[in-house]
Amino acid sequence: FDDRLEQQQDVVSTLSLLSPAQIAADALATSAGTDSASALAFRRSTNAYLHALKAPIIALAKDGSNMTAQAYGALPRYTPQPRRPAPVLAMLYLAGLTVILGAVAARRFATIKLV
Repeated sequence: FDDRLEQQQDVVSTLSLLSPAQIAADALATSAGTDSASALAFRRSTNAYLHALKAPIIALAKDGSNMTAQAYGALPRYTPQPRRPAPVLAMLYLAGLTVILGAVAARRFATIKLV
C-alpha cells in the first residue's frame, strides 16, 4: 500500500506543475507536515519503533515481572522524523507568477478610459 501511494504521489507531484492552486496546496501541506510524504515517513518510523519495542515488552511479559522505572528506562525511545524543509522553490514560483499576473492586469487596467 505504501509503495503504491508513493508512486501515485510522484505522478501527482509531476502533474501539479500545471496547476498553481495545486502547487500552493502542496506547499502549505508540506509546510504544515500534513502532506502524504510526511504521513508515509511517520507511519514507517512508528512501525520501526513498534518492532524495536516488541522484543523487550515480550521479554518482560514472559518473565512475569512488574514494569519498574529501571525496566521502563531500558525500553527504546521513539524519535520522530525530522521535519521536511519548507518548499521555498514552490513559494518563489507562486510569488513570481503573482507578480507577472499582477503586472499584466495592471497594464490592462491602465488602458481603460473612464469617462
